[in-house]
Amino acid sequence: MTTSARKKQQTDSGAPNGLADVAAINGAMLSAFAKAGQAYVDGLVAMNEEVMSFANDRMHRNAEMGERLTKCGTWGDVLSLQQDWSRAAMEAYSAETAKLTELATKVQSESWAPLAERAASAGTMQEQ
Repeated sequence: MTTSARKKQQTDSGAPNGLADVAAINGAMLSAFAKAGQAYVDGLVAMNEEVMSFANDRMHRNAEMGERLTKCGTWGDVLSLQQDWSRAAMEAYSAETAKLTELATKVQSESWAPLAERAASAGTMQEQ
């Protein structure tokens, strides 16, 4: 290939057309993966913080339950206290499950969003 033919294949940046396109596509894809990974890690941190907060709250409530049990005067008081504690615990676990499900859904959507955006823009680029 002659020198003038090689120059015709080069873009304004000086790189051959094919290599410039590959570099642009790879750079954009790497950026999308980095954003997706960061969103995933951020989401996992948020989920971990939620679980730790919930566990801490449950430990405190369980300790309170133990203290209140020691102050019961009759078996009826013990059973009533246990029933109230059980109901509150079930409600707390149900609410926590809903929170974690919401967080997991958010993690999934936010971590896939950069990749979906990149895929959409790649489709647009191919149409041009």
